[in-house]
Amino acid sequence: MSANSAHLAIVLPVYNTEKYLASCLDSLRNQSSQNFTVYAIDDGSTDGSGSLLDELSGDSRFVVIHKTNGGVSDARNKGIELAEKCSKNTFISFIDSDDYLSDKYVETCLNYMSRGHQIDYAAFAYQMFDKTGFIHKKVKELSVTNLDQEQIVEHYFRGAEPTQHPQDLTLGRFLCNKVFRLNTIRGMRFETKLSCGEDQDFFIRSLPKLKKGLLIPDILYFYRLRLSSLSHSPCPVQADINPLEKLYFANLPLSQSAREGIKLSLLNSWWQETRRVYETGASISDRKKRRMSFERLQNMEDLYPLPRKHRKRFLFMKFGDWFLRIYFALGAARKRKDIDSCSYFE
Repeated sequence: MSANSAHLAIVLPVYNTEKYLASCLDSLRNQSSQNFTVYAIDDGSTDGSGSLLDELSGDSRFVVIHKTNGGVSDARNKGIELAEKCSKNTFISFIDSDDYLSDKYVETCLNYMSRGHQIDYAAFAYQMFDKTGFIHKKVKELSVTNLDQEQIVEHYFRGAEPTQHPQDLTLGRFLCNKVFRLNTIRGMRFETKLSCGEDQDFFIRSLPKLKKGLLIPDILYFYRLRLSSLSHSPCPVQADINPLEKLYFANLPLSQSAREGIKLSLLNSWWQETRRVYETGASISDRKKRRMSFERLQNMEDLYPLPRKHRKRFLFMKFGDWFLRIYFALGAARKRKDIDSCSYFE
């Protein structure tokens, strides 16, 4: 298949992002390739977002749907459903309405994904920005890289390197810097019951289908950092860890390295949530939920042996609530000092 005959379906859920939506839509209108369809799903917006989408009427590259609010996963599922019904769609990607794209986004994705191999999936570079402009990092030199299934797993679960080291801009657990062959993930849907973590859940459940992948070094996506965005909003405090705990014990045909990746993500997710609860001065009830979560993990034999840092964290939990309150209070003070000295977020 040539890039000229390939077609990209772009799923765009929209909810109350009027302030940023115009720049996202402009970046789509200005694509160098016309071989794409945007499925823009207005998820019950109460601001002017729906009106901005209605201005696209007459542009055949855009399909606009207005629906009652059901959450980002429900909106994405509607987009997938529409994309699957159109036979011309070859690939599919997911973008957020407060971000924007390189004008070569579609062209580059199609050129690489349409190469002679049956590429199931690709991850490309992205650039973060905030209200002051681009956030500059030391960047690792990258080249186009073919991935087999094990390498896809390794790349997805690879942890972020210390900030003083050059950064790999293709790394990320979200979906906005990824593109999939539509037939490979046909029938896959987002879990609408999840209040957060839906990207990881979708990708991990897709892993058994992703046989051949590609890393694309081009920066194609521009990711806006803002405190009010969904990805920076705290998840409700839960007694279990969802979806990672369920995925770890689900009967998915995953390799041992994939299971190890989920295990480490599960442990990291548990500790991050514990930190958030204590640093924000959460209620006694929320702290009890974290204790329940710890007790569940402590009794999961499959998680052992624990990595060294998590052995230390389990020990901290055993010291009790008083110790954790002091430990995380000191951490929160250091974090506030760091935040006061930086300009990130809108």
